[in-house]
Amino acid sequence: MTKRSGAPMPDRALGVGIVGCGEVTRLWHLPALARARGLEVVAVTDTDAEAAARAARTAGLDRSYSDIAEFMQVAGVDVVAVCVPTLNHVEVAIASFEAGRHVLLEKPPALDLHEYDRLLEVARSAGSRSLLGTNMRHLPGVRRVREEIQSGRLGQVLAVQTLLTSDRSPDRRHSPWRGQRKTGGGALVEKAVHHIDLWRHLLGSEVEEIATRSSHEDFEVLLSATMEDSTQVSTLASDRAPQANQVTVVGRDASLALEVDRPHGLAARLRSRGAGGDYMASMVAEWCELARGIHGGYDPEPSLESGRALLQTLLAAAASASTGVAVRRADAPARLVA
Repeated sequence: MTKRSGAPMPDRALGVGIVGCGEVTRLWHLPALARARGLEVVAVTDTDAEAAARAARTAGLDRSYSDIAEFMQVAGVDVVAVCVPTLNHVEVAIASFEAGRHVLLEKPPALDLHEYDRLLEVARSAGSRSLLGTNMRHLPGVRRVREEIQSGRLGQVLAVQTLLTSDRSPDRRHSPWRGQRKTGGGALVEKAVHHIDLWRHLLGSEVEEIATRSSHEDFEVLLSATMEDSTQVSTLASDRAPQANQVTVVGRDASLALEVDRPHGLAARLRSRGAGGDYMASMVAEWCELARGIHGGYDPEPSLESGRALLQTLLAAAASASTGVAVRRADAPARLVA
């Protein structure tokens, strides 16, 4: 459905249940939900009972769940956050829709297009609201870049160049799936997908063709693509370089470059590190956007339907990384090429 801008927040707090109690839940979703008006964590589950118990304590809950079937029966859960590894996204999201819950599905949406199409069919018939969790759309710097593009002050956009880096080496050691493309890890699947979505969000266009170069185990990936509106875009993503999140837009009349998660520079970076800064604010905004959609009866963007084109682009990028040739989004394989 079409988004209705300015829809009010729900009159009562929506109960949130979280499936998957790893790093993203612990460091980002739980703190964000504690700050988000109109939302309250009421249940958490993980196959790792200790991780689930830690998350429950953080959320101030008396108990946690290690059995997802039992979790799905918990009263008061209105929304399920799917925060499990990407391989399990589809099965958990389908179970959530079938249990009558709204869904926030973390990115990337899936690793198999046929499985994702099955999820979309269930979502359409469920009548629930949903959101694909690409929180970077809500970063203040991203909003500024998009406003500048839409205002026309940059003129015709000729190119977008982005950089997304952070050292995930310790995470790869502690969670082996993070280092393998086939299980949803690596700088391509887990990291670059954020900026692939930013290409789409900033330009209002989908990828036509993409070429990818990757280092061993996807520690670094370089993506170059042509959008359907002919804009040239590129992203370098790294799992072992110092942290950076930068966007440069080259227009015919002017150019704009920002570190989009810390647009005010080094001083703001140092002040905001402990509190999560603009990145934490983007997580809060993401949750509030879904709450407004639930209350207003619409799917906020990016919807799960929109996620299909994102998944196609990711599959095309992975195929290009393995074959060494550019791949059209429309010709992307149905399954991730590992």
